[in-house]
Amino acid sequence: MIDGNFEKVFKSLQVGEKVKCRVLSFNYIDELVNVSMRKSDIEQKFLRYDDIKPGQQLTATVSKITDQGIILKITEFIRAYLPKFHAADITIDNFQARFSVGGKINCRALMVDTQKKRLIVTHKRALLSSDLPVLASYDDAKEDMIVHGTIVAVGVSTSNSVITQSVANDCPSRLVADSDSMAMLLHSLRFPN
Repeated sequence: MIDGNFEKVFKSLQVGEKVKCRVLSFNYIDELVNVSMRKSDIEQKFLRYDDIKPGQQLTATVSKITDQGIILKITEFIRAYLPKFHAADITIDNFQARFSVGGKINCRALMVDTQKKRLIVTHKRALLSSDLPVLASYDDAKEDMIVHGTIVAVGVSTSNSVITQSVANDCPSRLVADSDSMAMLLHSLRFPN
């Protein structure tokens, strides 16, 4: 894939010449690599869902607003879903009024499923502005690590928190930094790990 006239550019290339390109796909069986020399493809930050990692900050355009959440456009080929409980730090009855189709928002990737081409993001200010490390997988967890998370269920002696959609943690109530907010579901808090 090349910007401009393919035949003209192809004829100008010499065997052994080094060119700047971006790998789009590869096939292990045929030992083929599909690359692009298009300037737009090389400069674009995200071409595939694989390019986005959990915890990564993103800028998106609102495509559609539903009762359950918001469909966002990250690039021409990548879409994201913002669940209504991740639209703000607190639960808002009419969250749709805060957003408009075509508007730009900042968000953070929570879960990326490259095989199903699904991307779930958050717009919670506490999670967006957090300077704490991102816990994208259980392998990233370290002893005494402090991270931001969202309470999704409250029990008698523990609150079940979700740090990202793929990492869940049971956190005893006595360890949560802001225990007064424990009863408030879907609040973002700091959690010791």
